[in-house]
Amino acid sequence: MLLIQIHIAFSQEVRLNVVHKPLNVVVSTLGLEVSFDDQALSRYLVSLSKTFPNAEKALKYLLIGKPFRIEKRGQVYIIISKKAPMRTSTTSPKTTPKSEGFAFKGTVSDAETRKRLEYATVSFLGPDGQPLLTAITDEKGAFAITMPDYPQKIRISYLGYKTVTKEIPLPNTGLGTFPLQTEVISLDETIVSSNDVRHKLDRESHLVTGQMTEGTPNVEELLNKIPGVYLDRLSGSIRVNNSKDVLLLVNGVQQAVGYLRNLSPERIHSVEIIRELSGRFVSDGYSSIINLKLKENYSGYDMYVSSISGSSLSSKTSAGQAVLTKPSFGINYTQKDYSFFANYSWSQETQHLLLTKKLGYKDFVLESGNPANSKPKDDYDADNGVFSLGITRIFSPNHSIGLQADFVSENVNSSQMRSLQRTETTSQEQRSMKDSVGNNTSARTFVGTLFYQGKWNNRLQLYADLSYNHYSNDISNTYVLTDIQPYVSGNDYNEYKDHSLLNIEAQYTLSAKLSVSTGYSNSWRKYASSSSQGVGFLDYRESRNKCFGYLSIYPTPKMQFKVGAAIEEVSSWNRDVKTAYGRLLPYSQLNFNFSKAVNLNASYSTSQYYPALYQLSPMSLVIDKYLSQTGNGGLKSAVTHMAAIRLALWDKFSISPMFDYTQGNISELYLEKEYKLYRTFTNVDTKEFRIQATF
Repeated sequence: MLLIQIHIAFSQEVRLNVVHKPLNVVVSTLGLEVSFDDQALSRYLVSLSKTFPNAEKALKYLLIGKPFRIEKRGQVYIIISKKAPMRTSTTSPKTTPKSEGFAFKGTVSDAETRKRLEYATVSFLGPDGQPLLTAITDEKGAFAITMPDYPQKIRISYLGYKTVTKEIPLPNTGLGTFPLQTEVISLDETIVSSNDVRHKLDRESHLVTGQMTEGTPNVEELLNKIPGVYLDRLSGSIRVNNSKDVLLLVNGVQQAVGYLRNLSPERIHSVEIIRELSGRFVSDGYSSIINLKLKENYSGYDMYVSSISGSSLSSKTSAGQAVLTKPSFGINYTQKDYSFFANYSWSQETQHLLLTKKLGYKDFVLESGNPANSKPKDDYDADNGVFSLGITRIFSPNHSIGLQADFVSENVNSSQMRSLQRTETTSQEQRSMKDSVGNNTSARTFVGTLFYQGKWNNRLQLYADLSYNHYSNDISNTYVLTDIQPYVSGNDYNEYKDHSLLNIEAQYTLSAKLSVSTGYSNSWRKYASSSSQGVGFLDYRESRNKCFGYLSIYPTPKMQFKVGAAIEEVSSWNRDVKTAYGRLLPYSQLNFNFSKAVNLNASYSTSQYYPALYQLSPMSLVIDKYLSQTGNGGLKSAVTHMAAIRLALWDKFSISPMFDYTQGNISELYLEKEYKLYRTFTNVDTKEFRIQATF
């Protein structure tokens, strides 16, 4: 299988529309790799509306008439004061006596990824808070400076990170590592067209610019502007790597559907794309994750109202009739210590279509056709309602707890009427017949989730959630055949699912070059069904226990490596028959940034997905007189092993060959019994190779 996707989404031109914004904020929006003293630049306010041919020209224009100069080293623009002395740090200083001065050394790193930050600005401050000397870190994120006088404080700044200012107690010249927290910068009144993409160890981070949000009505349309992400506007589904099994997170938390619909694109700081899953997500059947990181310190409310409608233009299928109506309304309200959201959406879909069908069996062929003047014979009516609400309590900037719920109702009625021609394969004898099939479903779903997210210090981060899901569906299936020997079949039954899930995950930073993440998940579910012809057709229970651990290593500023595994124990009961087995899900990923323009990522990952209710249920669904579908209660989970290499050039083009081997892929199986075929499901090993390219 060869898959190629092409997207065009980049611009060289930079347009600034700024009203009374601090200079450091404006510089941070240009998409350049810049090192500067954040506090020094913040004293200057900027107001302008101007277009520049590129970001470098814009940066130089912003500094005209201000006491700063620019030094460019490689791809990094270093902004320094014209007054304060500037020194390039050396990585191996010698301790000197006081008569010769004081030698200070340390390192600067990303608090989350542990990556060393090269060209960070390090300022040593005197008693009046003014810089005595300013230096920058080297390519290993280290600084080593000798000064004649002992400073009172050290201040460290880096683009996209919060500025850190600390006292320097006497006597202390070995300052250790300074972990910097990423900072969300408000772009409310700043419109830029440059694109900033960061290739992190296990994810791709896209800065959301003003140009991306301009004229963008919702989050789905914003995601459609990210290379490699595709929005199906009719269904509302999001695809990554041509797969719609995508999990959407907000600040690392799986939020209710309604919350995502309410979010304004203006609140999104960056979008992270995670293609190789690990931790608590490896057994959920997702192929990738999109994590939306919100801007900080937001206060206010957002209201969202939308309506989608469509009509048929065909004279044969009731021209002018509305085939889709989909209104939605929601509100998000956020204050300093809590946030609340509520959303309601409703959709109705109606289709009346012409129907043609050809089925080939072992001894005969069934074929239906519609002459030009025939009326529609395939009717489909569906309505769907979703109500979501949730509240999050923020106890401090580092701790929050939330509760959210989704209520979903869905009713689907479909019917088909066919005029059939049966042709015997051997004798070519023909005869006419008619049949009709009707399927009606009425489903109700409830999902409730309680979650906690906290950062206890610069080393330890914790996450936990507990969720419960109940699903109930009433199904009616009827089939009538008018033939030499009439055939009538039908069944009414109810199926339901109860599912609870517990996740606990921790990340601990051992050093600037080493961090570990570990956790535990427990999943319990029950599938059951009862029929009008009997009770207890399906009684399926399942318990899963999963432990996982991963080690992230940052040997150099350009190279990062992550390795680990998840181990899962599965016990299932199909009525009274117990099945127990284990799964090992290894993971490894190497990320190498050759330069600002070239990134290489190689990975081997495993993921797991489980059979759905209809694939397990022994209930019989009649397709026609000769074909019925039934589930298989003995199905096991499927494990996909994926090896991939992804090469990114200038953040504009990427190519990624991938190979998948799925052990126990859940596939259809046809069984012949007497004159009938039964379609069921079984575990089959499959292989797939594909290439994805984005531009």
